[in-house]
Parts: sequence; C-alpha cells; structure tokens
Amino acid sequence: MSGNFVNLFAEYKNKIIVVRMNDKTTIQGMLIEYDGIMNMTLDDARDVSNKKALHLGRTLVRCSRITAISFPTENK
Repeated sequence: MSGNFVNLFAEYKNKIIVVRMNDKTTIQGMLIEYDGIMNMTLDDARDVSNKKALHLGRTLVRCSRITAISFPTENK
C-alpha cells in the first residue's frame, strides 16, 4: 500500500503542494522529503489559511495531522 503514495510523491518532489491539516490549517510549500508513512518536509512553507499568509520556513508535517493533499495540475 505505501508504495502507491511513495511513487506518487516522487513525481511531485521539489514542486509546490498544498496540505490540509486536521485542525483546518492549510499549508503550502515545496515537497522536499517524505517517508513511507507519509510524514513530509516542506520548504518555504506558508500557512495560507487566512488572508495574510504566515511564513513558516522549512516545516515537518506529520502524517497523523493530514486530511488532504493537493498536487499541482500543470503538465509534467
């Protein structure tokens, strides 16, 4: 099972993704690392939940906090 999302994440490494957290926070950043249980590190991350984005820098996102992930839709 984990191989499916690991392959998907590999396609989007070093691209901007959007992660929705279980506390309704939305974080946008460049996917730079991930592991087999879906923990991920985002670079230049920003909390875009409010009108004024809050810069977070390099951020570790724990898998247990994620409710949704949006990947870029541009052509590869």
